[in-house]
Amino acid sequence: MKTVFIVISVINFNDSPLSYAAQRSVYSADERLEQTKKTIASIRQYSPESKINLVELGLTDVAGDLHSLVDDYSFIGDKKIVRLAVSSKFKGLGEAIALLYYFFNNKLSNFDFIIKISGRYSLNANFSPLVWEKNKFVFKKYTNSISTRLYGLSRKQKTLYQLCLLACLPFLALGRSIENVMYSIIPKKRCFYVKTLGLSGNVGPDGNYINE
Repeated sequence: MKTVFIVISVINFNDSPLSYAAQRSVYSADERLEQTKKTIASIRQYSPESKINLVELGLTDVAGDLHSLVDDYSFIGDKKIVRLAVSSKFKGLGEAIALLYYFFNNKLSNFDFIIKISGRYSLNANFSPLVWEKNKFVFKKYTNSISTRLYGLSRKQKTLYQLCLLACLPFLALGRSIENVMYSIIPKKRCFYVKTLGLSGNVGPDGNYINE
């Protein structure tokens, strides 16, 4: 089975507040760059046969720092619709618009399974995709929400995934979280929930450490 990781990254960020936090990130662009390099290194360590496609949404292209570390690099932070959404106060809206733009322009037909991971978070020794259901969406579920830091989907679910992201947009534009809206919209019968993702890292706005 051919697997690809889609790493969503925002190195140089707009410093305007988010809807839920006055500070978008406690980390500088240089620190975020180093954290994203650790993301890539962790995938190489814990899923060495997978390909890595990095999608940069920041204000400036950082290809010189990251291009050689991944299998494919895309800078879409200069696309107007992506820039407006990512720089808005609604973080989930920026993520959904960026994912839709990327998937519309990248068919990924060579891969059987797609894993989305947020840059700056890293896989750890608890990452065990062998227990994942490869024909469905794979999430870690919380109460009425899912983690969107790391999740997977079969290529067979890719069209449904894009339709669900489209359906999320009106709610995200009203300030609802992408974690809650995706959980509400994606059909439960298409989902497989895991207890542990095997992901750790620090949240941008406050630096709190998470281990999922």
